Amino acid sequence: MIGFVVCVGNPAVHARRALRSYALVREPDSVLAELSDASSIHVAYNEALDHFASYDELEALVLLHEDVELTDGGFCDAVRARLRDPEVAVLGTIGARGVRSLAWWRGEHVGFVRETRGVVGTPGSGGPVDAVDGLLLALSPWAVRNLRFDAETFDGFHGYDVDICLGARAAGRTVLAADLGVVHHTKGGYGDRAVWARCDARLRRKWSLGDPGDATSLKYGGGRPTASDMEASDPAGGSSAGSVSLLVVLDGPEHEALRCVTAISELRADQPDHEVVVVADCAPQLEPLLRRLDGDVAVERTDRPVGFAAAATRGIARCRGELVVLLHGAPSVAPDFLAPLVEALGDEAVAAAAAVDPREPNAPAVATAALAARRRDLPAALAPAPRGLELAALCTALARRGEVVAVPASRAGAPAAVARQMRRAPGDGELELSIVIPTLDAAGERTRRCVEAAQLTTEVDHELIVIDNGAPPQGFTAPVNAGLRAARGRYLLVLNDDVELLPGWWEPLRDALDAGAAVVFPETVDGGTRHDFAAWCFALSRATLERFAVADGEFLDPELVVWYQDTDLLQRLRRAGRPPVHVPASRIRHLLSATVKSDEPELHEWIAQQVQADKEAFEAKHGANVAGAAR
Repeated sequence: MIGFVVCVGNPAVHARRALRSYALVREPDSVLAELSDASSIHVAYNEALDHFASYDELEALVLLHEDVELTDGGFCDAVRARLRDPEVAVLGTIGARGVRSLAWWRGEHVGFVRETRGVVGTPGSGGPVDAVDGLLLALSPWAVRNLRFDAETFDGFHGYDVDICLGARAAGRTVLAADLGVVHHTKGGYGDRAVWARCDARLRRKWSLGDPGDATSLKYGGGRPTASDMEASDPAGGSSAGSVSLLVVLDGPEHEALRCVTAISELRADQPDHEVVVVADCAPQLEPLLRRLDGDVAVERTDRPVGFAAAATRGIARCRGELVVLLHGAPSVAPDFLAPLVEALGDEAVAAAAAVDPREPNAPAVATAALAARRRDLPAALAPAPRGLELAALCTALARRGEVVAVPASRAGAPAAVARQMRRAPGDGELELSIVIPTLDAAGERTRRCVEAAQLTTEVDHELIVIDNGAPPQGFTAPVNAGLRAARGRYLLVLNDDVELLPGWWEPLRDALDAGAAVVFPETVDGGTRHDFAAWCFALSRATLERFAVADGEFLDPELVVWYQDTDLLQRLRRAGRPPVHVPASRIRHLLSATVKSDEPELHEWIAQQVQADKEAFEAKHGANVAGAAR
């Protein structure tokens, strides 16, 4: 049996972190002890040791901080495996060799932990150490029955972890650090610096550690101070969060936001001190993630979409750093991206410093997804801009104040659409892909979402051709044929405006066309699909466009205005022995024929009448018993 102990000071944090983790990793016979109201952590933990020492079946006792998150469902097996060696008395997730004070982090790091402000150690590493951090202590049955925390020498929250580790080693036992899949949602720091210094002096005296020099070197010794560290070292008691604020504006899918904040949490320990401010621009889909972030970062929410400029302005009001790095489009930042930006802004002639997308190393600064500037300059420079070009507009505004530079040493993965929009146009040469989108409302929200998804997920040179067929109504065939006539691409895609292209959609379709298919179509997820021909999204080569046209410049039969032109195309391809090919590796979402629906009574009536006319024309051409395709 593995027992768990948590000292609870903030029930909300405990419920969100340690308690939720316990539910993930617990085994049927696990026991959880939640302690509160003790005079010190030493006293509380000793009470737990006294209680669990009587359990004959005890295999390990895990002491957790309330703000620790366990991410590995096999945590208990991992602890059990490492404590199987009877010489191991204490196991932690991060520790050090060469410990000479409470500031264990000044030693050689062993193990790994991901913290709110960065990472410490090396993933997958482990081995014997002098001491481990008390954020997680797994004690062997021998340690539970033979060791106790020194509540007489130490008080408050300090000294318990290093002291018990040194006690175990003095008894001839081993202290081990190992990567246990732990996330520590901490703001860091010493708390009361005077108490910490007193406990440090007592520890060094008790274990004859001598004078370690500057034992209060900033945790974790890599040069990255935390907010609490700065407050502790500021004789004026200032509340600065450090030199830099990371401002993240989010409005997209949860998986993209999670990727972004995870990358931020993995910044290296030697990066400049920073705080994180997140603004969710009317993003209810992000609430599960935001609830996990609350308390660790500053979170601002809008109850309606306000756009990047307004959301960023709200976030700047929460920022405390002299420099602000704006992250747009949920980019994935490199672990060392921050320091080069801060260094570039050390030159007063530089107004803004832009991270570089490693996929587009020669892209200009305006293509960035991470832009650093001085906080004082931002409110006047932020202004509404077209979606995807907000940081480009900000670069232009800041250029009036000084130089805007791209910093190759700072890497941030830009949203694909932004990088492509900032690339040079391919000129008069042939594009790879033309995407033709017929719509009844080119300015509507449905079309905007369709176009945005196409921009975000299409990784090759392409053009978008949007044809508004609603004023006056032209049906479906005429705008599609017009778009295909205007297309310049080697390949062409006909896309209903109620379709969302998903990442990785294009390459499988292109491969199928290159293998000889005349027309290909993707898998539709989260809704109905057809495997004979789902014509709400289909691709073809230019050779197919020319071979199967019913007349010059008319790929779809113009006699079929609203409906049945897809079934007509299906029949023509079948008769040629080249039916459409379904490509499951390409995936899309579809709102199921929303394209031809309208709330306008006159247009609705026109569509209904035309569908009936198209049915009669199709049956006159092919008969009444043709297996049809839906659009």
